Amino acid sequence: MNGILQVFYIIFSALLLSAGIPNEILYLGSPFLGLFALVPFYLALRSARTFRRAGLLTGLHFGLMQLLSSFWLGNFKDFAIFTVGGPTIAYAIEGLIFGRFFHAALAFLDYTPEEAKLQDASFRGAGKTLKRVFFFAAIYSIWEWTKSVGFLAYPWGTLIMTSFQSKLLIQIVDITGTWAISFLWSLFAATLAEGIALYSIYQPRLNYLVKRMYFCIVMITFSLFVLDFIYGAVQYTKPRVIAKTADIAVIQHNTDTWSEDGDSESVLAAERMTAKAMLEPVKPDLVCWSESILNYAFPDSYFYYETSPAKKPFIHFIKETEVPYATGAPLYFIENGQQKFYNGVVVFDKNAVITGMSGKIHLVPFAEYVPLMDKAWFRKIMDALVGFSTGWSQWKQYAVYSVPLKTGDSLNFSVPICFEDAFPDICRNFYNLGAEALLSISNDSWSNLKSAEYQHFVIAAFRAIELRTTLVRTTNSGYSGAVDARGRIIADLPLFEEAEMVTTIPVYEHKPTAYAVFGDWIVIFFGLICALYFADCAAATYKKH
Repeated sequence: MNGILQVFYIIFSALLLSAGIPNEILYLGSPFLGLFALVPFYLALRSARTFRRAGLLTGLHFGLMQLLSSFWLGNFKDFAIFTVGGPTIAYAIEGLIFGRFFHAALAFLDYTPEEAKLQDASFRGAGKTLKRVFFFAAIYSIWEWTKSVGFLAYPWGTLIMTSFQSKLLIQIVDITGTWAISFLWSLFAATLAEGIALYSIYQPRLNYLVKRMYFCIVMITFSLFVLDFIYGAVQYTKPRVIAKTADIAVIQHNTDTWSEDGDSESVLAAERMTAKAMLEPVKPDLVCWSESILNYAFPDSYFYYETSPAKKPFIHFIKETEVPYATGAPLYFIENGQQKFYNGVVVFDKNAVITGMSGKIHLVPFAEYVPLMDKAWFRKIMDALVGFSTGWSQWKQYAVYSVPLKTGDSLNFSVPICFEDAFPDICRNFYNLGAEALLSISNDSWSNLKSAEYQHFVIAAFRAIELRTTLVRTTNSGYSGAVDARGRIIADLPLFEEAEMVTTIPVYEHKPTAYAVFGDWIVIFFGLICALYFADCAAATYKKH
């Protein structure tokens, strides 16, 4: 395969994958497109003859995927240069590195291309072909895990997101996390692509050993999908113990919370929606408002909100409704002589007494947090380049809140802020600390696109299945809704509209899943197997030369 065709395959693969991820047409994504998306990617890498070439092709694929799937980051106002450019460049660079691992897995390190072709038809070559398929899938899973953890973590634009509507096939995430989905989907693509590659090499007649070897690969892949399906069917239909229920008011006020005119319009809109929710037959146990709806920092601003908005002061409104609230708000503290601002959540009881506050633990890279921003010289550069030099501070502690229920029981919950509901490690820690439900608050209205809202929802919904708990999302403009322990949408609101609902959510028996206990164990397993394989290949190459 020549270089131009390789680049075409890379672009085609990126287009397929971005079409399979939730977008402006397929709101919840397409498992079908996801299964086939990596076939051209595999074929391009399989034909790459050098580490450098494989690295460049992989870097192009990773960078393109970021742009094609998350183009809406360009609407992130003053931060667009960072939210679009920063991750795209970073993932392209990571692709240069991962491409070398892909090449090591797909190429024969101890044979020339001519010798490799002969080995394909040998007994030893049959085993190596199986390894090619397996290690491609393992490395791709490790890549999606790498993309989803750490400072640059960004779980969007992943193969995982294409699978959401395959409810029976994604139930396995309560054991493995989403990384098994990444492995299975990429394994399917690799198996198909390997068959295409072998046929193109040996047509019109395939060597018997090659046929037998490829049949074994197909059967292994098929068997893994069957096992996944059976497990999913059992888990999806299995009765789950509901310990209690809670009535949650989800308020979607649909206003511009980034307005420079203050937050009166947003607060009044949310109060209006809340008042309508209070007319529902069922009185809520808790009212949830979205991220950043309040502009002034707590705890000091408590007194400000006793008189603001002038038409209906927020604190007095809480007292009138006599219901606990959880709402997004900035936090301000002086720590070690330094001013610290946090993107946070404040929880009030029915008498408007603050019962807890916490901030965002995982900040948006290059937007909410820019490295070196604590250095005076760097702040001067930022002021000169983009006109700002401040950001949020990182909260250090996980918080679990409790509100009383009308039944006399109580609900223990945690509040992932913004895109924190996309991160398994954060939600896992909340759950392991005793959270019985996750009540996420977010503001994606700045995106102005449905694809951004649905992508955020889909990646967050996996947390409910991983932990077998309920996830409730309260957003500024969407996608607000509730997801049960099977990953089913049990309630939702329309996008970009003022809307409210009181939804009765199941609160399941707090019983840790395998994933809640062991975390990303499967990624560690893949990493160890790959490390041993590459070490063996390196030793064989060294011995030969």
